[in-house]
Amino acid sequence: TFCELGYFQTGLGISVKSDCILCPLGHFCSSSNYSLCPQGTYQTGEGALPGGCKLCGEGTYSTSLGATSSDSCIACGTGLYQSGKGAARPLDCLACNAGTFQNNYGMSFCRLCGAGTFQTG
Repeated sequence: TFCELGYFQTGLGISVKSDCILCPLGHFCSSSNYSLCPQGTYQTGEGALPGGCKLCGEGTYSTSLGATSSDSCIACGTGLYQSGKGAARPLDCLACNAGTFQNNYGMSFCRLCGAGTFQTG
């Protein structure tokens, strides 16, 4: 007997669905096992399916495995941007190019320098 979606079993010979365990926070489950949500993701609810971990948003990253909240997603610093979702490393936050800047945290873009100003990068 296989467990329903969002549940898993821990041993061989499981014969009744009541032996299945609800997938815990910060994990995703198939019928036979469970795994931690990878870096760059989190899961706030129980019973998540494979692919059910939520991606950290643009302008953030997370190095945590099995994160249970978007609070694990850390904002990129000033002078940096990150335009994708699910970033897993601080190095995924990129420095603004010459002629652009970013003076806020957690942004997905850099702004063009105004007339009469410059930024070397």
